[in-house]
Order: sequence, then C-alpha cells, then structure tokens
Amino acid sequence: MSDLNSALSVNPALLVAYLIRGQVLVSMGNYTDAIKDLDTYISNVSDKAVAYSARGLAYYQTGNYNESVTDLEKAISLDPNIGKDFNTVLNDAKSKMK
Repeated sequence: MSDLNSALSVNPALLVAYLIRGQVLVSMGNYTDAIKDLDTYISNVSDKAVAYSARGLAYYQTGNYNESVTDLEKAISLDPNIGKDFNTVLNDAKSKMK
C-alpha cells in the first residue's frame, strides 16, 4: 500500500495505481476509499471489467445494491467469462435492491 501511495504522490496520473490500490482496499475492507480510487480509474478507463467488478463488490459491502448491480452487470458485459464468479453476489444484490 505504501508503494502505491508513493507512486501516486509522485505521479497522480498513474491510473493503474488507482486500480490496484482500489482492489487492495476492497480486500482490506476499506470500501469507501476503494470506491473513490475505483471511481478515479473508471472515469478515465471505462473498459476494464476488473475495475467494475471490484467497485461492484465494494458497493455491495456498503449496502449500495443498485450501484453494485450496475457495476457487476457492466463487468460481465465487458468480460462474460467472469459472470460465474459474480453471479451469487449479483443475484443477492438484485434481491436487496430498493
């Protein structure tokens, strides 16, 4: 994490660092900061399923089921092969949508 923070302090335009740091933050349970990093990445690179799936999982964990469904469906549309990895979470999020 410190290497990613250092890289971004030197070069804030290093988009891949936002993606990787966002993924690490999801795995650490820091969903709010993960979403911020993944938002930054996705606003600049909108065709990577891995970014949408990570943000979709973060949204799911924070109870933002509508956003979770949107992101997970986008991830699957970009890479149908990952659908099997996220179908359980996607279906659960759909059942909890308001």
